[in-house]
Amino acid sequence: MKHNQVDTTEPTETDSKSPEQLAVKQPRPDVLTGVTQRVQTGYGKLYVTINEDADGRLFELFANIGTSGGFTASFTEALAKTVSTGLRSGVDPEEIASELRGIRSPKVGWDKGDKTQSIPDAIGLAMARYLQGDPDLDYPHQQNLVEAVGEDATAAHKADGGTVTGQEANSNTDGNSHDGDWGDGKQEDATAALLEAGASPECPDCGSMSLYYSEGCKTCRACGWSEC
Repeated sequence: MKHNQVDTTEPTETDSKSPEQLAVKQPRPDVLTGVTQRVQTGYGKLYVTINEDADGRLFELFANIGTSGGFTASFTEALAKTVSTGLRSGVDPEEIASELRGIRSPKVGWDKGDKTQSIPDAIGLAMARYLQGDPDLDYPHQQNLVEAVGEDATAAHKADGGTVTGQEANSNTDGNSHDGDWGDGKQEDATAALLEAGASPECPDCGSMSLYYSEGCKTCRACGWSEC
């Protein structure tokens, strides 16, 4: 006579989870609205597209950098798809942006006054700007050398009870700045060369838009900062 055996094995954590307990990725509607942001990184221009659903919630994210199809481009695409899966599965977008911000890499960039320490950091920055309702952030006002020295001279003369003319302010600039040898045309050419190479013309030290290549190394004409 056979006796029925009772399975006394305790269910594992994996066995106890049913498919209904896992987050389900929502199907994509035919039409979504959103914006595309261009963020400067140390690896070139990053384009981040964020779409939202009919209720105004972040629904998906696309990101691409360059067209070479190399490691950087494939890594960026994979990260964007992972972020999209999280958004479509109901993960808080602010939590995702917070996790991405601060991730560092060997190359850093500057975008509208914000340091982008890596591609993940730049994607987190784009998400944060979108969530704050300011994806089209303007560049902050940058002082050139003449303006900065002029303000210092003005403050000094006011402290002595005097006044400063525009000519005096201009005459107080460093005689070694070679402004006379560096016209707007040369600066425009230098900026164009940096942008063509996927680099930002914004100095990471003083914030002025005056970087140029000197012997293959990015150098700031305003403060003398050098990448090398």
